[in-house]
Amino acid sequence: RYEDPDNRKRISEFKAIPYSFYKGLLQYDMCSLKFDNKTLVFHGDKDDIVPIEDVLEFCDGRENINLEIIKNADHRFKNPGEIERIISETVQFKETAYD
Repeated sequence: RYEDPDNRKRISEFKAIPYSFYKGLLQYDMCSLKFDNKTLVFHGDKDDIVPIEDVLEFCDGRENINLEIIKNADHRFKNPGEIERIISETVQFKETAYD
């Protein structure tokens, strides 16, 4: 659940992403994308959706990416404390990324 930015109503369902979006992504080689922004990536070592090898390949050679691998975390980071850790590290990263 999340609230809209104006806090006018409570939204209880996320909209589904259409299959055409995923199909469109297949035309791109994500590992060849170039970008310069400092980036923080979280990945659970028990993720059964995105293989850790794919994340390591994506991050390889990109000095601007900080990869944080969370032990025993799955794709949804649903273990106690994982979301809090991600929020805390994201805030810290944001505060220091462009010093």
